[in-house]
Amino acid sequence: MENRKYTKNNKAIAFLKRNIYYIIMLVCLLAIATMVTITLINKNKPPTDEVIAPPSGVDDEDDDDDDKKGKNNQDDDDDDKNTGDQDEEDPPIVFGLPVANVNIITDYNMEELVYHPTLNVWMVSRGIDFGGNDGDAVCAVYDGVVESITNDPLQGHKVVIKHNNELRTIYYSLNEPKNLSVGQSVTKGQTIGTIGNTAGQKLLEGPLVHFAVTLNGKIVDPYDYLDIGDK
Repeated sequence: MENRKYTKNNKAIAFLKRNIYYIIMLVCLLAIATMVTITLINKNKPPTDEVIAPPSGVDDEDDDDDDKKGKNNQDDDDDDKNTGDQDEEDPPIVFGLPVANVNIITDYNMEELVYHPTLNVWMVSRGIDFGGNDGDAVCAVYDGVVESITNDPLQGHKVVIKHNNELRTIYYSLNEPKNLSVGQSVTKGQTIGTIGNTAGQKLLEGPLVHFAVTLNGKIVDPYDYLDIGDK
């Protein structure tokens, strides 16, 4: 009996020795097959439902976004304020009177011909002739700067006041202005001269001040600025 067992063991050992190479190859193939199978199973496994918390920087970014939104809203408010400031129009300019007592000798009229006694002609009137007594005060009708003081035979002594880059007022047939100089600032109602009879083209009209207004170098209607109603 023992000899029979020994013989079987010898045969098994002899079989293993003859086929050890193939056995090793088979084990390796099985191992490889197992690894491939596990990999495929993991690859096809559905994704996990586990939620991963966002990094801590996300909250900071949200805060930055809120700050940016707040800043943008503030900028929009500032823009609205600036727009509102731009939409507000400057108040209209209203002149005072160049003389204390209104006595119009020749009125402004650029649409109809007006008779001028001294020149003995009919032509348009480019300003208003305010009559008065020789030496009556003539006043600046609005704040400004004296742009020029001149004297010539036709217009006599003339003062031009610049009120802004576009608007100027003209006063002529004055007596020689005293205590007034080019570049001097004047205020509304300040005396700039006196009524005279120095304009050669208006000698027969008597003492007066010829008052005219220009806008961007062009004669305009003084009544657009004077607060004395329609002519």
